[in-house]
Amino acid sequence: MMEAIISYLLLANAPSVVVLLLGAIVYATYFITKKIEEWKYKIKSIETQGKDLAAKIDAIDKKIDATDKKLMDKIDATDKKIGAIEEKMIDIIVAVNTISSYLGLKSKQKLPS
Repeated sequence: MMEAIISYLLLANAPSVVVLLLGAIVYATYFITKKIEEWKYKIKSIETQGKDLAAKIDAIDKKIDATDKKLMDKIDATDKKIGAIEEKMIDIIVAVNTISSYLGLKSKQKLPS
């Protein structure tokens, strides 16, 4: 008997149940679409942040390379100055040794190796 009553109620209210189900489907579709759009926006934002970070990393790499080049140039310049000073020292030692031998002095300066 109970089954007959339930069947009657479902049949009598079938249009309402169908409309209710359609409404639920439409709402679920809207909700899912809205969430998809939100995630698309979030993904696009993350991609933009990634591109910005990549650009910043490239800029930092360029600064590091420029700084490295400047330091290498300074090191090379310092090495050249040291080489020039060593050459002058050698010339001075050779001159002192020449003068010492001319004067007959026994102590001679040794050349740096």
